[in-house]
Amino acid sequence: MRAEFVNRLAAAGLPRIEAASFVRADAVPQMAGAEEVVAGIERRDGTEYSGLALNEKGYDRLAAAGLDRVNFSLAATDSFSRRNANQSVEEATATAAAVIERAELPVTLTISVAFGCPFEGRVDPGVVADLAARFPSAEVVLADTDRRRHTRQVRDLVARTNAPGLHLHNTRNTGYANAVAGLEAGATLLDSSCGGLGGCPFRAARHREHRDGRLGLPA
Repeated sequence: MRAEFVNRLAAAGLPRIEAASFVRADAVPQMAGAEEVVAGIERRDGTEYSGLALNEKGYDRLAAAGLDRVNFSLAATDSFSRRNANQSVEEATATAAAVIERAELPVTLTISVAFGCPFEGRVDPGVVADLAARFPSAEVVLADTDRRRHTRQVRDLVARTNAPGLHLHNTRNTGYANAVAGLEAGATLLDSSCGGLGGCPFRAARHREHRDGRLGLPA
């Protein structure tokens, strides 16, 4: 089913598709079977197929699967990084550097929670700018993982980091406006999920914690 969805997206003319996530199946079961998904893809000329990795083992699996690009995700806060990759920001930064050094594929570095964190709240733009500056050879994408940012924040951070990419969600219909703001600030790549699929399970879990807390329900 996932391979067929990728095939349909490619047939629609999308130039780049993240086909699979090479993460631990026991931690994120909905992402299991990445190799099987890649094997089921009908490759089309003009489409670049990438995969997500959070560590060197994930990169090794991705490279062996024969994809065209690695998308390495690096969080801007320790709380999110530990839940998403079981590493501190500094540990994950070192891992990202090791993957970029080894990679024979082009690398996109997605900085998650770049505009705000569901666990820590506001994220210092200077921290994000410093992370982006550490990886001049990678294509940097700023991710609005928390889905709460407004156009001024998007415009300012894209301009400050010179990041070519934005990962946006359209919660509350803010994605459209933020995409325009990013393009005006110099972004050239827009990335998002399709058909309501995707999204970070750890961010979703935090959202449920807030919701249940407000309603007085047990955690």
